[in-house]
Amino acid sequence: MAMIECSAGTKLHEIGQKVETVEIILKGSIRMVIGDDGIELKQGSIVGLSETPNGSFAFSYEAATDATVYSYPFTCHEDLEKILYVNQKIAPSITAQCITNAVDMYNLYFHLQQKCDENYKWILEHKASYPELCLETGTQQEAYPELDEVVAPPKSTTVEHWSVEYMNMLHDYEDRFVGQVYTLGAAMCAGMVFSAGNFMDNVESAVKELLGYQEQFVAQTNRFRIAVQNLEAKKKGISNGASASVDVPVMKDILEQILVYPTPGTLADEDAALMRQLMKQYASINERGETSDEMRALRRKITDVFYRVYEAVFVKAINDPQMPSIIRMFLMFGVVDERVVKAEDLDILYRYASAYMPDPNGKIMTVYEWLGKIYRMEENPSRNEFDLDFPSQLREDVRNGDITEAQEQEMLNDPRARLNFELRNFFAIGNRMTFGRVSAFIPVFDACNCLVPLDKAYASIHRVQEELDRVRSLDYNIFEREYTYHNEELGIPQLNIHKEVTPYIVLMPNFGSRAVLWQEIEGKKRTSPGRMMVPIFDTEELSDSVTRMCGEFRWEMCKTEQGIHWNDLSDPSLTAEYSDYLQYYRKNSNLSQDQRDKLKKDLQKAGNNYRRVFVADYLTYMNFEAKGALRMNKVSREIIFHYCPFADATRKALMANPTYQEHINKHQSRVTQKARPLANIIKKMQNTQVPVPPELMREYEVLQK
Repeated sequence: MAMIECSAGTKLHEIGQKVETVEIILKGSIRMVIGDDGIELKQGSIVGLSETPNGSFAFSYEAATDATVYSYPFTCHEDLEKILYVNQKIAPSITAQCITNAVDMYNLYFHLQQKCDENYKWILEHKASYPELCLETGTQQEAYPELDEVVAPPKSTTVEHWSVEYMNMLHDYEDRFVGQVYTLGAAMCAGMVFSAGNFMDNVESAVKELLGYQEQFVAQTNRFRIAVQNLEAKKKGISNGASASVDVPVMKDILEQILVYPTPGTLADEDAALMRQLMKQYASINERGETSDEMRALRRKITDVFYRVYEAVFVKAINDPQMPSIIRMFLMFGVVDERVVKAEDLDILYRYASAYMPDPNGKIMTVYEWLGKIYRMEENPSRNEFDLDFPSQLREDVRNGDITEAQEQEMLNDPRARLNFELRNFFAIGNRMTFGRVSAFIPVFDACNCLVPLDKAYASIHRVQEELDRVRSLDYNIFEREYTYHNEELGIPQLNIHKEVTPYIVLMPNFGSRAVLWQEIEGKKRTSPGRMMVPIFDTEELSDSVTRMCGEFRWEMCKTEQGIHWNDLSDPSLTAEYSDYLQYYRKNSNLSQDQRDKLKKDLQKAGNNYRRVFVADYLTYMNFEAKGALRMNKVSREIIFHYCPFADATRKALMANPTYQEHINKHQSRVTQKARPLANIIKKMQNTQVPVPPELMREYEVLQK
């Protein structure tokens, strides 16, 4: 037995790792990660109850908060009985918590089954209506043969109805069982715990089957779902622009509608009055874009109260199924007052807001949707400007005496506290960063900032996805994350393979000029999605904005993976080699004098910031080098191609260029060397008719790209 302290985000067990221990939670909570969801195991829970001794963990477990656990050897199921006998005083509490966890796991499975059924029904309905939708929108039909492979979701044969009712009864009458049954002795507790464990085993099988189905379903239907989304948006009145077919009401007194919308008491009267006063003053000024001290001070005052109004409106809107389009315009675009917006732009903004449809993949979203994820505790708040996450900032506040430890524990799981942290940091700071012109920033939509027509600037989900896909079609492994795969049953103690983790991209409500990488991972988990920001109206070329942002991701992800060795050439990496190249370019014999002079100017322009120089080169690499237009010097080209190789189709096109032949041949040799042991493992399994895990097949396919 050993006591283990886990800080929030710490991984206790990983999928595929050998099951050798179980843990009892003494303090805090551990999250049992199941696909993109999970259940929270609280104090008294047995971590690993549904796992098989000496098998492989079916799910991963990580600390949801700072936690303390006792770890016990787990070589056979009788070990669980011993644990309960050793802890007889708390055995009833442990038993009750195991029943709760079993019910929670079934509820997760039930909702997953519902979601799969609804998605399958949606495909059937839209597959039937697709021809008519094409006719209504004047769009030529496309073929989707992959839809023929879609089958109905599997129904569990392992979870029987009586067992569900039994567990629900144990849970509903928990007080009686704890007081009258579980106190009869450790043997009674052991029997109940084993019942819960067996039930969870059966649910686990059903969940894994559904998760496999869901992954296959997404792959088979993704292209069709995106196409339908775009057609329905077009039908409603939007297709990367606005349509006159949508009825637009006369919009007057927008600010008043916004200020009276929140639930009474959530927006202070003085804040509402201040917003009215400031906007009246702001709207009366003709030259609102000027950067005088007076205008900067006025914009700062408006900015301060804007986010308090936004929070109050958000809290009401998140539970309002009939949210008015005016409120949606405010949340999506920052529209506050018709006096500072052109009438024709108001019409377009109304149509955009009315016809908006969420990303079917759930990765590109408005800031309102992102804040909803934080508020509903689906995602953790982002790091702040001092690189502290929410739990770390709360601990800092306790050390500074700003809050007590009791308040810290309460705030960790308080939706409003999490929302407020995200608003003050990710939203408020990110909104200013993506706007680009710091001295002229204001979160309110203002015609003076509309430097490009709305239809050309609008960064719709479809446009952003297209640009992201374009980057991935060239830099094919940009979002691949390495992790350790375990499968003791197949004789694979550990194997480093990859999984693709696409980032969240949040559309910030401003007319801006800069896309931003906020953080490359969440917490300490290397396989968590990054968080990026794009202004919802981009005054720059969206393709360049997304490419630069991906270049920033390349640099920062490498630094995260390398840790303190990110610029240590003895441990070669993208950042180490590029830093060395930029630091010692004057002595590099592979550079001509003209190239050295150019590098000197580039460094001066970037303020000697190596990341900025790399991002500029990455943009050139993606926009020109990928097409065979050589714009880079020999050294930078070799480094970037080594760590960011082009996809197979681009490599084949570049093979005719002597400059790239050597790089491509070296890349192919590296790939062959990596693929050979994996190919041997797969071949051995196939020869012995052992099913090859999808993770290994995917890794082999990625190496061939």
